[in-house]
Amino acid sequence: MNKLNMLVLFLLFAGLNVLAQTPADTTYYLKNKVGYVRNKDSADYKRVVTAPGPGSNLYQINDYYIDGKKKSTAQGRMDKRMIYEGPYVSYYQNGNKQKEGTYVNNELEGEVNTYYPDGKLYVTKIYKKEGTPALRSEYIKTVKDRKGKVLVVNGNGKYHIYDEDFKQITDEGSVKDGVYDGTWTGTNDEDQISYSEIYVKGKLISGKSKDEKGNSYDYTELIVSPEFVGGTGALSVFLGRNIKYPRKCMEEGIEGTVILTFKVLKTGALSEISVTREIHKDLAKEAVRVVKLSPRWKTGYYRGVPSNILCNLPVKFVLGN
Repeated sequence: MNKLNMLVLFLLFAGLNVLAQTPADTTYYLKNKVGYVRNKDSADYKRVVTAPGPGSNLYQINDYYIDGKKKSTAQGRMDKRMIYEGPYVSYYQNGNKQKEGTYVNNELEGEVNTYYPDGKLYVTKIYKKEGTPALRSEYIKTVKDRKGKVLVVNGNGKYHIYDEDFKQITDEGSVKDGVYDGTWTGTNDEDQISYSEIYVKGKLISGKSKDEKGNSYDYTELIVSPEFVGGTGALSVFLGRNIKYPRKCMEEGIEGTVILTFKVLKTGALSEISVTREIHKDLAKEAVRVVKLSPRWKTGYYRGVPSNILCNLPVKFVLGN
């Protein structure tokens, strides 16, 4: 399920990061859990974006594994950034469907099916928005085991969650009326962490985890995100005070948002800073320089355990009058 060193926090940024000036059949390269990369050799897959045809505002977005096999198909519209809109299907490398559903304004809505690598149905969930302001809800409708036996029917039963390779069950617990309810337990072999949690009507009431050294941690929040000391406002002030607009970009009127990826370590220090969207090499270089000056952040926690968490940060460059 979740791996501590693969958690991704999107700070002040979400959605599909494709440049606003997307021409026909533009190819991008991406790395799992990171995003866009400049070097094809470091990519896990590629994205081909085709501009809308006559009378349409929807781009076609096709992802391919490096070996050329189709990874996913989707559509999107441009609204400052690319927004998923319409049918979506993803595939395993063996060609079988992995997931299918429909996006509405960049979020899956309605019925979404997930499949085992052999093509059999695994889980059916229903997503919808309700209330004012609208809140997105998830209803776990159906769960089947690998032999096709129904474990959850009409939102009630036992839910087994597998690792990414579907080799072992990592989490399991009860589902009632479509949401977590009762006791849930799980393990993460990579990080040697086990946990037990109590849910009531889908809400986490309490949890206790144990690390590889036998230390126990109590928690009431699944994830506590790392944070710049003082919050997003203080981060904006820090960036504003330290960024020096590159002269060449200033003279040529070049603006835009550079996207950086880095890890916030358990100590609060930043590590593995890289550029996932460049705009211009001088802007990217300046964004990296300034982020390297950052003081230590508040530590992030996963299931109560101090964790290294991967973050994406947009650094916006805008020229004044």
